[in-house]
Amino acid sequence: MENSEEEKKRPPEGEKTTKRKMKTAGQLELLEKTYL
Repeated sequence: MENSEEEKKRPPEGEKTTKRKMKTAGQLELLEKTYL
């Protein structure tokens, strides 16, 4: 079980996917406006 916790603490590709999934349409729009 310790391994699972460590993997959750620093996920390589999982972090990017989770962060992308967490982003809502409003947040994405804000980011686009900021980037543009």
